[in-house]
Amino acid sequence: MARSLRFWLSMGFSAFVGLAMALLVTALLWVLLPHLNAEVQARNRSLGGSMASQVESFLADAQSALENLATDMDGQSSLPSDRMQLMVDTLANTDEHLEALYLIDEANQVMEVGLPQARRGQREDLVGTDFSGRAFVQLAQKARHSVWSDTYLSQRGRIVVGLAVPLRGPPGSAASGMLVGEFGLEQISVLLRRI
Repeated sequence: MARSLRFWLSMGFSAFVGLAMALLVTALLWVLLPHLNAEVQARNRSLGGSMASQVESFLADAQSALENLATDMDGQSSLPSDRMQLMVDTLANTDEHLEALYLIDEANQVMEVGLPQARRGQREDLVGTDFSGRAFVQLAQKARHSVWSDTYLSQRGRIVVGLAVPLRGPPGSAASGMLVGEFGLEQISVLLRRI
């Protein structure tokens, strides 16, 4: 009988300790979970804000590069075709995120295409492409300032985001059209993975 009394006492004590531990853990979770959740949310907001500012900085740099090229082209009254080609090729070759850089005329037809060195053999397929159906190009033409597009499928079958930068040359001149840069989402995804 003494054994069974000890057994029941130890079982009661174990149950009491187990219940106390369960209550303590429940109380700690009740108090700590909201704090932990708030801290995780704050860190996620901070990370999201940091990534957004990095992407915003990337887009601003890309826009600045295209606008600087447009300013250079505007500053020269009559550019020969080979000079325009060299200018768009140079920028397309130096910016790893730029899939293609188009110089389009006032009718939104591609006159020149800047491509990275490895893809310059595709140039002939892209000259003459019609951008008149792209809303961001029409908006940039009307507003006379740079306009970013939503994502779309490029002539090469890749998902890109475009930037249209109007040139301000005299009407009818080679510098009166627009620059359109296409930035591949794959390249932007690589940038995000680095961040």
